[in-house]
Amino acid sequence: MALVQAKRYEEAIAALDQATELKPDDEWNWAHKGEALRQAGRYEEAIVALDRATESKPDYEWAWASKGVALRLAERYEEAIAALNRATELKPDYEWAWASKGVALAQAERYEEAIAALDRATELKPDYDWAWAQKGVALRQAERCDEAIAALDRATELKPDYAWAWTWKGESLRLSECYEEAITAFDQAISLGDSSWPYYGRGLCHVALDQLEHATSDFTAAIEHAYASLSHDPENTGEQFNLALYLLAAGQTEPALQAYQAGLALGPGRFTLHEALRDLAVLRAQMGPMPGLEKAEKLLAQQIG
Repeated sequence: MALVQAKRYEEAIAALDQATELKPDDEWNWAHKGEALRQAGRYEEAIVALDRATESKPDYEWAWASKGVALRLAERYEEAIAALNRATELKPDYEWAWASKGVALAQAERYEEAIAALDRATELKPDYDWAWAQKGVALRQAERCDEAIAALDRATELKPDYAWAWTWKGESLRLSECYEEAITAFDQAISLGDSSWPYYGRGLCHVALDQLEHATSDFTAAIEHAYASLSHDPENTGEQFNLALYLLAAGQTEPALQAYQAGLALGPGRFTLHEALRDLAVLRAQMGPMPGLEKAEKLLAQQIG
């Protein structure tokens, strides 16, 4: 739909509201309404609309795949995997569904299954840069860093301006203790995008290389970028926890703990909480015991239960 492609989501939703009122059994209208709602970040409403699409047409593989993505973004991972399984059953060569299933499996911490699904996506479409990048992330999470770097190399070869893939390549290189190469990857990510994380990752590399002045500068830049991001999207829980992490790394203990409390107040899902805990474990491994770190871990662990 042209309005969705133009990112005019609210107009698209209004038009599709009218279309579904006029034709309540038209699966295309319900599916595209769900897609517009998903793109607008209204995931639960998207799932309801996509449910209507798959009820009207049970073999509608695109609607099943789109529903799976909406469920994943709502952090309902097992339901997402089930919907994406249905999409790949209906269309076994559906590379977007296989790649999306891989991401959902990774976020459910089922890494080997995730890698297998992403392998299938890249077999079906060898130039699928997003699937290569996601495979790299899943491999890194499975602690298969050499393979992760190779997959992320492929993603950045296919799409040299892929800032997100450069960031994860930097992360994988850093975890492999290839600090100079990691800095080069983070430099590339910084030159291409405005994300806060590459500054933080580069800062940790500088800590490992005992370049503390550079590290301080990078942590400060990460904090500034996170504040700027949150000014536009104050309910971004992941970025709120990132800000808290950067403040902790910069030695700003009280502001860091306040930022963690602000993130918890947003009601994060289990995956976001687990990611935040993992990030704290990485910080501890890189910089040793720090004031406030143990308290931050306890805050997050209590929320998980």
